[in-house]
Amino acid sequence: MQKEFSFYKIFSEFFILGLYSFGGPTAHIGFFQENFVKRKKWLSEKKFMEFVSLSQFLPGPSSSQVGFLIGLQNGSYWGGLAAWLGFTIPSAFLMILSALIIVSYTNTNGMNEAVKFLNGFASVAIPIIAAALINMGKNFCFEIKRLLIFFISFFTLLIWEFPFEQVIIISLGFVLGVFFNLKDKATKDARPHIVEIIISKKNLNLLFLIFILVSIIFLILLPIINVYNDILYLQIFSGLYKSGSLVFGGGHVVLPYLEKEFVFNNLISKELFNGGYGLAQALPGPLFTFASYIGTVIGASNGIYHALFLGIASLIFIFFPGLIIATLAINYWDRLMKFNWVYNGIQGVNASVVGLLCLTFVDILLSNYLGNINGILLIIISTLLIAFLKFPSWLSVLIMGPIGYFMYSF
Repeated sequence: MQKEFSFYKIFSEFFILGLYSFGGPTAHIGFFQENFVKRKKWLSEKKFMEFVSLSQFLPGPSSSQVGFLIGLQNGSYWGGLAAWLGFTIPSAFLMILSALIIVSYTNTNGMNEAVKFLNGFASVAIPIIAAALINMGKNFCFEIKRLLIFFISFFTLLIWEFPFEQVIIISLGFVLGVFFNLKDKATKDARPHIVEIIISKKNLNLLFLIFILVSIIFLILLPIINVYNDILYLQIFSGLYKSGSLVFGGGHVVLPYLEKEFVFNNLISKELFNGGYGLAQALPGPLFTFASYIGTVIGASNGIYHALFLGIASLIFIFFPGLIIATLAINYWDRLMKFNWVYNGIQGVNASVVGLLCLTFVDILLSNYLGNINGILLIIISTLLIAFLKFPSWLSVLIMGPIGYFMYSF
């Protein structure tokens, strides 16, 4: 029988990992494997790989979902919560603190001074997103049909702007995946086989009902209300919930969703947004904690307590759907994967989100860097540090901030 650990035990193990887990989702999964499979033997290699494979197919933060499932298996619901809190708190604390420092610096010295640093920070995200885009392209767009879905998604978003465009593009990717029958030997063999974590049917049905009701409220009702009533809290929380629900492909893919919800709606400036995302590359833990930075920046105009409240609430709203989906999927996955159309649709979604990320990457390049010589030089230096000299992201951010300030001061 599987031994269950206490809330404190699981929390402390993941908290320690959260302090030094730099490098993004792939690196996080490596840390989990080394600590919980090889050293502490909390679960078998087979079970761990099942969790990893499952997280690749689900919307939400992949590494956080793997950690959550490890906690769920070893401590039931409270164990899953302990794992998520432990791994997330260090990064969230640093993101909120960074937001408060940046807002304070901006208020004291003016936005023009802050932008000099922020452009340097943000430039680090360019080579990192480019690498993620190339890797996702290899994994999700490796043949003609998938490339076609990618191009349809990319050019549709590039040419037209329409309501609920990301939801529609994701849905279109699913339909095209079913239509093109996206299956071959390689992907068929890669389907995860999940041995269920036992959760009582009553609790599972209740959780499913809660998830459906909350999703209807935040994905349908609140956006409709916001069209007629500009209510800040509703706009923030529905935007974050939508982003957390629709992100396939890992942490970097959350960028276009958050940019659409917060920059395009003028809730946060593009400079503060891009600079914060660059800072997120330097911190340990999940990239989804960038949401706490956004909430803090937006709330700071009404004082520190409001900033802290929005920062913490933003964190909860962006993570909630992905963690609930993981809990439900671990029990239903084998049954769902018996339907080829479900599997094929998910493959189509994966190809479409590459188009989403590609559009955001192009937009950042055109609007922030390629129009001026300083921006081009920042990209060259950042790429040199990250791609060629192999500097860790946190060190690159510390270097590029002052370089950006120096270059934009003349």
